[in-house]
Amino acid sequence: MAEMLREKEALLLENERLLRDKDLLAREIHHRVTNSLQLVHSTLSIQLKTLNNEEARLQVAEAASRVLAIAAVHRRLYQDGSPIAVDARKYMRALFDDLKALLPFATDRSLTLDMESFSLSADNLTHLGLIVVELVTNALKHGRGSIGVAVKREENCLEITVTDEGAGFPEDFDHRTRGGLGFKIVSAMAGPSGGEPISVDRSVTFSRIAVTMVLKAS
Repeated sequence: MAEMLREKEALLLENERLLRDKDLLAREIHHRVTNSLQLVHSTLSIQLKTLNNEEARLQVAEAASRVLAIAAVHRRLYQDGSPIAVDARKYMRALFDDLKALLPFATDRSLTLDMESFSLSADNLTHLGLIVVELVTNALKHGRGSIGVAVKREENCLEITVTDEGAGFPEDFDHRTRGGLGFKIVSAMAGPSGGEPISVDRSVTFSRIAVTMVLKAS
């Protein structure tokens, strides 16, 4: 019995060591990803200075801004320890602070968050962050006034809603044909939901868009 207990204790210690090593490795990977994204942003910024065509400059500037936002999404994952189960509400508030600093046209716009505290895995949190970054950036560029983000957790998905005080989307607007790269990224991050994950609410006089994001199993 004593020998069995010693073996059990040794196995538990080994398991704890392996878990620590795995967590350190994951941290290092995300750190390297963030650094690589920063390098890509720097490269795009250098390229931007060499361009004379205004349309090309706009496209490269948008790509550089998107890369920097993705880097912020990754950097926040390990802010408070292991990303196995992260407080999504706290993460999103920190990400909002990053957006305020990253986007020069966000400084004079109010950005509010309506969501309860719940835990998400790193994969789900990354997808949530990227979806919100794209929708908020779109509202900052094309909308007006204050911007509100609401995230509600359902059994197998997240319901994400972004509103602003603009006049809303045109009647003939279809994000599948006129939405650009940002909406394609949102649709890809939302995952297969058995239907269209993006919907525009035309029942209100302001701008409101909703996304259903399928949660990945832990």
